Amino acid sequence: MMIAIPPEEWRVFPNMTFTELSQILKHLAGLVKLRAFRRHQRG
Repeated sequence: MMIAIPPEEWRVFPNMTFTELSQILKHLAGLVKLRAFRRHQRG
């Protein structure tokens, strides 16, 4: 992840409470487009 995201972007996470971090992670997970990861069944 450090290759894809610059170190400056990670600085907010150590100062977050558990509740804040979990809310952010839930929000980010909600933005994921699961259809992009759907696997095709063998036909």
